[in-house]
Amino acid sequence: MSKNRFLKILLPSIALTFGSQAFAYTLKEAVAHTLATSPDLLIETNTRDMVDKELRQSYAGYLPTVDLATGWGEQYTNNPTTRASNPLLAAVPNVAVPPTAGMPLEGTKTLTRTEFSLIASQMLFDGLAVFHDVEGKKARVRAESWRVNGTAQDVALDAVKAYLDVLMRRELVQVNRENLAKHESIYGQIQKRSEGGIGRKADLDQAEGRVALARTNLMAEEANLADAETEFLRKVGIPVPNHLVKPDFAEHFPANEHDAVEMGIKHHPVLRASVEDTNVVRAERKVAKAAFVPRFDLQLGMTRNHNLDGSPGDTDDNSAMIRARWNLFSGGKDLANIGRTCYKLQEAQEVQNRAFRQVVESVRLAWSTYNTAKRQLRYFKEHVDASMRTSDAYQKQFNIGQRTLLDLLDSENELYGAKTNYINGKYTELLGTYRVLNAAGCLTEAMGIALPKQVIPKPTALMDGTSRFFNKADVDLFDYRDAPGHI
Repeated sequence: MSKNRFLKILLPSIALTFGSQAFAYTLKEAVAHTLATSPDLLIETNTRDMVDKELRQSYAGYLPTVDLATGWGEQYTNNPTTRASNPLLAAVPNVAVPPTAGMPLEGTKTLTRTEFSLIASQMLFDGLAVFHDVEGKKARVRAESWRVNGTAQDVALDAVKAYLDVLMRRELVQVNRENLAKHESIYGQIQKRSEGGIGRKADLDQAEGRVALARTNLMAEEANLADAETEFLRKVGIPVPNHLVKPDFAEHFPANEHDAVEMGIKHHPVLRASVEDTNVVRAERKVAKAAFVPRFDLQLGMTRNHNLDGSPGDTDDNSAMIRARWNLFSGGKDLANIGRTCYKLQEAQEVQNRAFRQVVESVRLAWSTYNTAKRQLRYFKEHVDASMRTSDAYQKQFNIGQRTLLDLLDSENELYGAKTNYINGKYTELLGTYRVLNAAGCLTEAMGIALPKQVIPKPTALMDGTSRFFNKADVDLFDYRDAPGHI
C-alpha cells in the first residue's frame, strides 16, 4: 500500500477517534468510512482493476506484433558443402589424408556466425476471435463492476446494522438502569417499613430478589453493548464515538412491496452481474467457433546473417507475405470445446434465473419483516403507555395499602418488558427500511453515498500507455429488460 493511500485511510480514523468527544457522528459518515476502508470491498475493487488489464490484453490482438532476434557465436559445420570445399577430400574422398593448411581432415569448417532478424505480423482475419474475445472481456468488466457495487451494498448494510445495534443497546442499557433504580427505590420503601415494624420480612426478601434480578439484567445488557461496540469497531474500522446521531428513515423508500420488487429487478447488482456473466459465455462460445475458419496474417520480415552453415559471407533476406493457416483436424478438440461452451451458456442462464428469483425473494422477505415491525410498533407503544399508567396507579395504591408488593413489582416488570419490546421494535422497523433498500440494490444511492470508481460499468484507464486508437467509452450499459420475466 502506498504511503499516500495509507495516510488517507489512517488520518480520518485518528481524527474520528480523538474527535469523538466533541462531534456528533452520523450514520452516513459511518457508512462512508466503512466503504473507504473495508477489506471486502477493496478486494473486489482490485479484482475489477485486474479485469480491466485483461481487457487491455484482449485489445492487443488487434495490433501488430514485432519480434527482433539476434545471435552471435562460433559454429562448427560438417556438411556436403564444407566437405566439397576441401580439395583433398574432394580428390580422394575415401582415403585418409593428413590435414593441411588449416583444413581439417573431416571437412569441418569453423566460422563466427551472426544472426539478426526483424519480423512484423498483423492479423488480418481470425474468424472474429479477437473481436468476440474483446466483447467477452467488456462483459466481464461490467460483471465485476456490478459485483463491486453488490459488495458495497452489503458492506453498507453491515455498517448500518452495527451503528443501529449500538444505538439500540445504549437505549436498552438506559432502560435497565431505570428499572434497577426503580426496584432499588421500592426496596428502600419496603426496608423502611420493615425497620418501622409495619413491613413483612417476606416482602423485603421479595424486593431484594427483584433488585438482584434487575442488576443481573443490567449486567447482561451492558455486556451486549460491549459486544455491539466491538462489532462496530470490526465493521466500521473505528471505536464507537460517544455521540451517535439517530438516523431518520431512509429516503427514496418504495411505497409498497410491488415497487420494492421492481426496484430490485431494475437495480440489484447481483442480477446485473449474472446477466453480464451470460454475455461473457456467449462471447466465449463465438471465440470457440472461430477455430473452424482459416486465419490470415500479413507478415513483413528481414534477416541479416553472416557465415551461415559453413558458408562464409553475408546472407540477407527481405519478405512480405500473406500467410494463411487452417487447422483441418485437431482430434475433435475444437468441436468438444463448442459443446462445452453450449453447456456453460445454459449454466449461466440458469444462474441468472436463480439470481432473479433470489432477488425477488430477498426483497419480499425484507419487506415482510419491515411491514410486520411497522404494524407491531403501534401496539408496542400502546403497551408502554398502558404499562406506565398501570405502574403509576399501582404505586399510589401501594402507598395507601390497596395493592400488594407483588402487584407493584409485577407492574414494574410489565413496564420494563414493554419498554424493551418497544425499543427492539423501533430499531427493527428502522433497520427494516435499510434492509429493503439493500435487497433492492440501491442502499448507498438512497443514502447519497459515493461509491468507488470501479462500480462504473466501463473500463477505467483502459488504454494507459497506448494511442487514442480505441474508444474508452464503447461499453454498453446494462438493460434491465434483458432480465428474465417477472414471476
